[in-house]
Amino acid sequence: MKILIKGSLGVNGIAQVTMNYCEKLKNENSYEFVVCETPKLIRKDFIEICNNNGWKIHYMPSQVTSIIRYKRALKNIFKSYKPDIYHINGNSCLMCIDVLLAKKYVKNIITHCHSTSTKFPVLNKLLKPMLKKQKILRLACSKEAALWAYGNSECILLRNAIDYNRFKYSEIIRTTKRKELHLRNDELVILQVGNFEYEKNQIYSIKLFEMICKKNKNIKMVFCGEGEDRYSIKKYVEN
Repeated sequence: MKILIKGSLGVNGIAQVTMNYCEKLKNENSYEFVVCETPKLIRKDFIEICNNNGWKIHYMPSQVTSIIRYKRALKNIFKSYKPDIYHINGNSCLMCIDVLLAKKYVKNIITHCHSTSTKFPVLNKLLKPMLKKQKILRLACSKEAALWAYGNSECILLRNAIDYNRFKYSEIIRTTKRKELHLRNDELVILQVGNFEYEKNQIYSIKLFEMICKKNKNIKMVFCGEGEDRYSIKKYVEN
């Protein structure tokens, strides 16, 4: 099966989930990727995985700010790759733009919603009724994401799958990391992994941690990630 995937291959959850599925199903399918990111923003390990498997990455302009260029480039990909499935990953009803562009060229179209927010709320509201009318397969990572993107339309919930073996307890990693971060062996450590962005809500975690500290001083919290809010959150903690 030839599958064209629209989404991200950067440092974020959508990219990780997408690559998890592709790696596990690589013996059954071939893939190409459509991304609105520059090569610098793509994770190096994802580029390596794609190169090792012969999967092509198409770097595209934004479908919101450069719709004509995006449409022309996507049309050329459909004609050259001839995918059996176009799998569109996103956070909102803006996925409808890709659906409308793909209908003429691809028989099977999937939309896959991964969140409940967007940077384009007005456009999302305008496109929601249109997305509802499309004959597509609808996926969402949760009930909330399904309701956000599809309303009461029929949808399949596809929970985010991970390889749990990667996260098994390791005494060696525990000891090494505690030493690296100057954490005592008897201290309770809370770790939050995620980009420093609005959706991850680190401020709320810090407020909860502050309450916990009033009852237990032998505790530390560690944040792991990058993002545009990192500096402001650091200043919040310092204050």
